[in-house]
Amino acid sequence: MDEKVKADHFPWLEGRSDPNVKPKYKIIARCMSLSDESIVMLHRAGSDYVINYSISDLVTHDDIMKDMDENEANLLRWVVSSENNDPLKEIKQAMNKS
Repeated sequence: MDEKVKADHFPWLEGRSDPNVKPKYKIIARCMSLSDESIVMLHRAGSDYVINYSISDLVTHDDIMKDMDENEANLLRWVVSSENNDPLKEIKQAMNKS
């Protein structure tokens, strides 16, 4: 890890300087783009940077998904599924009819 990068400025770096640490990829943040697309920020163990991915694209990258915490990977799959098939759609429709 670059000595110029201070882990106290980036708490998610703590304990992740070893490239062999598990999970290899860790979710740091999630947000929505201006086009309402879910974006996730991932940190790769041993690196000094994060990478932003569209969640719908990320779940198709098996090489990354298998190197994530299983619960985090399942959460990303659920997010994509819920964006495609809104689980609250029926409830929202019923409320709008009232």
